[in-house]
Amino acid sequence: MKILDIAIRHFGRFHHTELQFGPHINIIYGKNGSGKSTLHTYIQAMLFGIERGRGRAAHADAYSRYLPWDAAGDYGGALRLEHNGTVCQFTRNFLEDPKDLSVFDETRSRPVTPPQPFAREMLNGLNETTWQNTVSISQLRSETTPAMADELKNYISNLHSAGSGSVDIAAAIASLTIQKKQLAAQLIPVDPQEYEELRRQADTLNHQLQEGPREHSSAQMYRQKEQIRQNLEEKKQSWQQLSAHVSQWEEQLQSNGIESTEQIRQTELAMSRAYSAYIRCRGAYRIYRRPLVRRMIQVLAVILFIASLLTLFSITATFQHAPAYVTGLRVLLCVILFAAARILWAINDRGWLWNQAREQLISIFSFWLNTREITPDHYDRLKERLADCTALFKKIDQCKAECSRLSSDIIALQSEENRLLKGLEGQYQADWTSEQNRERLKEIQERLEAADAGRQQNEAVQQEIEAVQLAISTIQSIAENYHVSFVPRLNRECSAILSSLTGGVYTSMSADDNLNIYIQSQGRHLPLYVLSRGTIEQVYLSLRLALVACFWPDHSVPLLLDDSFALYDDERLEQTLLWLSQHYNGQILLFTCHNREETILRRHKIDHVFINIT
Repeated sequence: MKILDIAIRHFGRFHHTELQFGPHINIIYGKNGSGKSTLHTYIQAMLFGIERGRGRAAHADAYSRYLPWDAAGDYGGALRLEHNGTVCQFTRNFLEDPKDLSVFDETRSRPVTPPQPFAREMLNGLNETTWQNTVSISQLRSETTPAMADELKNYISNLHSAGSGSVDIAAAIASLTIQKKQLAAQLIPVDPQEYEELRRQADTLNHQLQEGPREHSSAQMYRQKEQIRQNLEEKKQSWQQLSAHVSQWEEQLQSNGIESTEQIRQTELAMSRAYSAYIRCRGAYRIYRRPLVRRMIQVLAVILFIASLLTLFSITATFQHAPAYVTGLRVLLCVILFAAARILWAINDRGWLWNQAREQLISIFSFWLNTREITPDHYDRLKERLADCTALFKKIDQCKAECSRLSSDIIALQSEENRLLKGLEGQYQADWTSEQNRERLKEIQERLEAADAGRQQNEAVQQEIEAVQLAISTIQSIAENYHVSFVPRLNRECSAILSSLTGGVYTSMSADDNLNIYIQSQGRHLPLYVLSRGTIEQVYLSLRLALVACFWPDHSVPLLLDDSFALYDDERLEQTLLWLSQHYNGQILLFTCHNREETILRRHKIDHVFINIT
């Protein structure tokens, strides 16, 4: 697999940038801050996508770090690959979807759908974990991660069991395990003791159904109960409607200040008397309504009354001496004076009575009709309204009486319903018991039939489970046996590479399946921390190159080195570059801010491509 070229639309500091790479060694030179790590990250992002963090992590993740500085509308680009004679172009737009991928097969001149399977084939089995832990070395990060140990374990098992590291044997074992669990779930547990207990229960239930009481029909009682229930609901509904009407009418009367029929009767009586006095005494009020005239009439009536009394006293005093006609005239004068006084006083009383009747009518009309005008029409309207209110009170009393009657009927119907329910309860209990026995017997018979069928099914399923378990055991046994032979092979490869890189200073190293590294020198096992940082970098580079040789023995994959030789001295760097040029058949992209690599390659006349991005 080779990376032919890249075309960056917008990524970090790069905009509309195109770079082409040679088939073997490529030196990408640039000063610090020129964007070498950005190009390294761009290639990885185009191959595997870029993760977008969430929450607080989103402010410092790679997605946010390489957002275009001055092109908010675009974020991405293209990358062209060649593998086994097929050339394709990967295109991504990270703004739309950080993991979205479009692939165009240039060899066949057609877009690829779906792109993921084709991309995995073009990447020759590389995934993001193996990429970061083998062929892609970032600045001062040559160590492998714990995730690589899991990839190595799976690869070792796959390589021997399936003959290819690209076949996921762990997934196959997991699939067989799931299949085994699914088969085990199909087993029908059949307990002999439970089976015999079911047969005994079936016999008992058959006997109870045969010896049980004869069923009686409860249809008539049920119909009576339903009729009572319907009648009860109708009466309850009628009671509720009447109660609602009564409440509405009483609320209406109370809102108008009407509290009882007695209040209406007293109002009607007071109105009739006051209106009669108002009509009867209207003429007297024409005189009475003037204060001066009213006072004069009162004074004159008092004077005439006193004069009649004086005339009566004079008649009494001179009765024996005065002539008869004089006495008769005096008596007539006394009567006339008293009658005149009485008439004047009656006029005064009738005027006062009319005024009182008027005030009372104004008060009544204001309360009932919201008017102060006293007219025959208002009088008739009020009489009609009082009659309506009296009729409404009467209607309320009738409704209350009907509600009381309905309440009595409801209580009686509820008692009758309860009596029928008690009668039906016993009948239902007997019917329910018989029905439950039938259902229980049916269930037991079905379970007995299922148990008989389960015995036959279990035999077939058990044979399949044993076959799946045999397959799992065989795969695991083969994988474990090959695991013992693969790890020494990896260690031999690591030791050979390390010996070449160090010029024979360190000739042996070992790594277990968890990628824990041990160095052997002069018969001693040395921990990594006692070595120089440059030697440690060579150890991890040897491990990565050995993993590449084991993972892709028959194919080439590109090797990306991002200032990976910063801690190497000139001699160590020259040995490493010579080894890579002679033994690494794949493409190499070497990112550096120094001229040492270019000088060494030129001195040894090694073909390479020099790319200056400064």
